[in-house]
Amino acid sequence: MSLSLLGLTLPLRPLHWHRANQLLRQCSQRRRAELLPYLLARCAVLDWWEDQQGGWDEAENSDWLPVFNDSLATELSWSERPEILELVSLADLNLANSRVLLCLAKAQTLSVEIPLLRDLLGASFCLGVAVDESKQQVQLLGFLSAAAVLRRAGEQLTYSFDVSDLEPMLYFADRLGEPAPAAAVLPALSPEQQQEAVQSLSQRYASPFEMFEPGLAIQVLQDATVCRQVLAVRCLSEQLAQPLARAHEAVQQRPAINLSHWIQNQLDEAAQALHWLLLPPLASGVRSRSTLVRPDASDTLTSLFADLRRQGIRVPQSSGGASHDFSLGSLRLRLYILTWMVSDQEWSMVAVLGPQQPGQLLPAELLLRVEDQQGLVDEHFPRQPSQEPLWLQVIPEVGETILLKVALGGIQVSPSGRLRSLVQEFPLTFS
Repeated sequence: MSLSLLGLTLPLRPLHWHRANQLLRQCSQRRRAELLPYLLARCAVLDWWEDQQGGWDEAENSDWLPVFNDSLATELSWSERPEILELVSLADLNLANSRVLLCLAKAQTLSVEIPLLRDLLGASFCLGVAVDESKQQVQLLGFLSAAAVLRRAGEQLTYSFDVSDLEPMLYFADRLGEPAPAAAVLPALSPEQQQEAVQSLSQRYASPFEMFEPGLAIQVLQDATVCRQVLAVRCLSEQLAQPLARAHEAVQQRPAINLSHWIQNQLDEAAQALHWLLLPPLASGVRSRSTLVRPDASDTLTSLFADLRRQGIRVPQSSGGASHDFSLGSLRLRLYILTWMVSDQEWSMVAVLGPQQPGQLLPAELLLRVEDQQGLVDEHFPRQPSQEPLWLQVIPEVGETILLKVALGGIQVSPSGRLRSLVQEFPLTFS
């Protein structure tokens, strides 16, 4: 550890990496690389403060800062909650009755989300830090009081400032205990807002500040139920996302169903082997050449097309379709697929997933998902148990193979971050 008036350099120890990775394992994989420096900085600073309580040489360093004794508050911070880290990159500490936000320097510049500092954390100070993973060290650059940051920011929602604007670490200890600026009191989210937030944040790996206005973003972060659901769905989606090699292997082991035959009112061998049943032709006067036609489809199709029209999807008379009954655990499901040519290069696929028996609820853990060779294309899931079917539409290129997945799994994150689910996969193509 080295010390100067300009800052303090702390070593990164193996224990810091261990503590950071323990928390990161509960977040989605896509978030871990960005979060790691924040958690390493937090672990190093926390470890250093604890050292001051028991091992600081007061005689040698009395001009710099005192022994802290019982000044370290150990209550749970926001950055110890994986559901919060999943949505925002932050590191905060509770020191001497003051909440401190760690701000990571990038090219000698620090940036602060003002609503996060004021309304979520209620922080008293911003502590500038620089993390150098290759050198295994964290440098404390200086600090600013939250009041000073808010005063300088004015009406800005994101305030950026230079490292040279920080006050020296020499005075940090004496300033701890200053009150934080008053935060706004925001109402709780309505059920409709909760559902919208979960759906929006689950489909995009973005922070609430990128997707909502600042007040709503803070309300989302203050809603533990919403944050946990987003974390669970993101982790489940990653669990279901197979690497490209595994996806290719699945397609090779089970031939893709060629939907182009359906427009001719026929099923290929792959569809017949899985007991798909054709839907009646939509074009008037056209008779199916196949005996594999669902006999009870008329009433269902009327309701199905009405639902699709409400979603803005117009199914042309030239389309073809089929359905497939299957089970996931004790849940009996029926999958409808409609397809048609969009152009010489593209085809459309609409998948609609519902229960086999009318009135049966689809659980919130159900997921309808489409992947191509690059990964996720689209996915839908019930925001709560519902009788409404799940649907999605994709427009691949002619000759392209996509993978349609239906999954059922309890969306709960274990301490190790692992999830289990039941999955049915359907390779589909149009050629």
